[in-house]
Amino acid sequence: MAIKNELQKFINKILACFDLSSFTNSDNPSLAVNLITKNNQNTIRLAIESCHSVVDEIVVVDTGSSDETKNILKSYPKVKLIEEKEFLGYSHHRNQAIKATNSDWILVFDSDEFLSTFLAEKLRELIKSKIFSKYRMYSRWINKIYEDGSASFIAPNRKYRGRYNARTRLFRKLEGVEFRGEIHESVFGLEKIRHKDLHHEYAIYHLDVAVNSIETRLEKTLKRNQLKPGSAFPEEYLPELFNFKYIKLEANDKELLNRYLTF
Repeated sequence: MAIKNELQKFINKILACFDLSSFTNSDNPSLAVNLITKNNQNTIRLAIESCHSVVDEIVVVDTGSSDETKNILKSYPKVKLIEEKEFLGYSHHRNQAIKATNSDWILVFDSDEFLSTFLAEKLRELIKSKIFSKYRMYSRWINKIYEDGSASFIAPNRKYRGRYNARTRLFRKLEGVEFRGEIHESVFGLEKIRHKDLHHEYAIYHLDVAVNSIETRLEKTLKRNQLKPGSAFPEEYLPELFNFKYIKLEANDKELLNRYLTF
């Protein structure tokens, strides 16, 4: 299976050399953010604030919030809110957001994530590309927020599979693009186009490790990965128990996080 996957990756790289889709990109393309949320009143403001000034629309699918999440979202003029009564699957709601998006490009992240200042400033430059139609980005998992408002995050590391590797986050809304998979959903329809893995400065910060307890994350991991209680977990799920390298936030991102703390 591993050999087959590597062969397919090699074939896709060869096909990408003949990809012409990026040449059809508009000279002044529009940009949307797609989000899924449920009861994220403590983090949703930071997610929206980090991108609101640099995107054209923000499409949010709420899957049954009972807290203040929906009221917070309705206070932002660029937000297009899709209200569902219950959660029907990650790919289902991701695809709902894609269909409701009118922009040329889509940036996907979660309601407990926020954009680095550097990424937010560079988004417009990235989507004007006549070479790439898809970008993969690293996540910076914030592990601790200190009393003075500073924080540290887990450095991206190729050694650890999954969370700490680059993932497709920014892509053109091309025909046939959709998410598949109910547990670890991935975007399909972009396999044969030119893509670029961005430097880790183009980061998306994730707050899960910082705001949720070990017990909460264990419960979420069991459910999302369909594991039985007592199953062994890889380091990525409980980084505080392992020897990860931690780095302090940059000054601009610390300022953004401080705004979040005031919420």
